[in-house]
Amino acid sequence: ELTGEIIADIDNTEFVIIKLSQIVSAAVEEKGSAFKPLRNLEVLKALEEKVPERAKDAIRQAQENSIKRFRSTFESMNEEQRKLLPDYMKHTGGDPTLYMKVFDRIKFEGLNEDAQEHIVAAKEKLLGQFEVRVKEAAEKNPELAKHFFRSLREGTIDDLRVISDIERNFDPTLASHVVEIKNEAREKFQAHLEELDSPEKRREFAKETADRFSDVQQIELFEDIKEALPDDKKEFAEEFGQSVLEGIKRRVEQSKDEKERRTHLRTAVGD
Repeated sequence: ELTGEIIADIDNTEFVIIKLSQIVSAAVEEKGSAFKPLRNLEVLKALEEKVPERAKDAIRQAQENSIKRFRSTFESMNEEQRKLLPDYMKHTGGDPTLYMKVFDRIKFEGLNEDAQEHIVAAKEKLLGQFEVRVKEAAEKNPELAKHFFRSLREGTIDDLRVISDIERNFDPTLASHVVEIKNEAREKFQAHLEELDSPEKRREFAKETADRFSDVQQIELFEDIKEALPDDKKEFAEEFGQSVLEGIKRRVEQSKDEKERRTHLRTAVGD
């Protein structure tokens, strides 16, 4: 948080970008565990949410570089090495909701089918561990449980997707603790949609969404959001849902072989 506050006070955009580039380049140096890029990505994701808009590109580029390194390393591992990932997640520390965003991002990077299965298993393991932590906190103090969801209140697509995962996988009595954050996130997201006041802005947003998240879950999210939008804005959500559907079709059609095609279809259907 302190890093974000300091950067927000700096007026020289070029200086900010140069300094951030140096920081994040150092952060993605591959030393230590082969799974360290995941920890780097969690840190970078947290930083992205704290810095001003003008500084985000450097953070996002570092994330892309780290994802590529992780994909290359993970696909080259043998079966036994990949099985160590859930245990690494158990002991690595950090914010589970940020790791869920990272796993969500990685699954669209075209990992081969075998590697993808281990990513899904690691995410499921993470969700289970997170559920236990939330349950223990809720038993002590319900307000304390809400603290675990604090990084989901900004109203980004990433936030809404993680909230959806929590609602689908947590015990309903625990998922209720995220309702307040969900409502806040949805209001902010809906406000953002209403700010897209030209066809060009909506097309740009739709393309960015489809490029990042082309799956059924994203279409369902837009359908859910559409119900809460004013009648004159509902078409926005329909446009975005259609763009995601076209993104799924594009990924499948561009598959280089049958195995990659199956991977894209599985990713589109969901975990």
